[in-house]
Amino acid sequence: MRGIKKRVSDRIQKLRMPRIKIVGDHATVTSVSWKEQSRMGQRIPLVRRNARHSQSPQEELALGIAHILYPQQFPKLIASGINPKTGQFSNTTFLKQIKLTRTSQKGIETFYNISRTAHTISPKKWKRDIAKFRRHSERVQKRAKELASKIAQESGIQANWKPMNVGEKPNGELVFFEVPRVNLEQLEKRIRAMPNGTHKDSGLEILEKLKKSSQGKKEIRTHGFRRG
Repeated sequence: MRGIKKRVSDRIQKLRMPRIKIVGDHATVTSVSWKEQSRMGQRIPLVRRNARHSQSPQEELALGIAHILYPQQFPKLIASGINPKTGQFSNTTFLKQIKLTRTSQKGIETFYNISRTAHTISPKKWKRDIAKFRRHSERVQKRAKELASKIAQESGIQANWKPMNVGEKPNGELVFFEVPRVNLEQLEKRIRAMPNGTHKDSGLEILEKLKKSSQGKKEIRTHGFRRG
């Protein structure tokens, strides 16, 4: 009986979570169906991220270590695109879906929709849609830039603070969806200062992978981003 109640509770949670479809500059992000999620053995709502171009695993590793250090500000990686045996990288990864405010989710989705369809929609619809993004942007941009600066100073992790890449949760917290740059020296100091335990061990493991892929550089770039 307890198991049945748990499955029903999980199903209700999934149904309450808004569906997502965002076609961004670097990737397409969509909600995972309940059926596929069940096949994966996952009970939490997931999103699938399909990178649009071939890329290195650095972006995924950077996001993973960002979540370890700042679990409220970065989404949790559920299924990696890195094959542990071959080291080859698939452009598809799975992340825990973060519930955003309606204003935030609609604003982000509308921004990327406008980017793709601006030349085909009417001026009236364009104005209406851009207003949705501006409402989201006005709520998050200043706070996101300040928070990203604080995180970068503490850990060397440079989050993309542009409002189309930042969400606002119902409790007002901000969540970043991209980590375009990491300073490895700062990151190592931050991880080694952590108390001993599973999180520190996981952080050190990811750090070593980032170091190996950095070719001796102190800073890695997973993709282009201007600090602005």
